[in-house]
Amino acid sequence: MTLWSLLAHGLETTEIAERLHVSERTAKRLVASLIQRVGARNRI
Repeated sequence: MTLWSLLAHGLETTEIAERLHVSERTAKRLVASLIQRVGARNRI
């Protein structure tokens, strides 16, 4: 699954990290980067 689809399914950062096989810190950075790229204020 992609980061987009994991976010769309409402997964928590820890679950995203597990599914992408990355650390929780890396997952937080990926999510933050994606949110910033699309110009959103938060992941909701």
